Amino acid sequence: MKLFEEGIILSKELSQKLETIKFKVEELKKKGSELLTEPFDTELAENEDGE
Repeated sequence: MKLFEEGIILSKELSQKLETIKFKVEELKKKGSELLTEPFDTELAENEDGE
């Protein structure tokens, strides 16, 4: 039971961290011979998945 409770706590902590990081992800795009970074469009990614 103790391990289950620890797992629930870890799950909540990691979910919060993922939400925070979600908005920091950048997408690499190649333009000519250089790589550029742009903010990742989460709405577009969700639409491509059908959600």
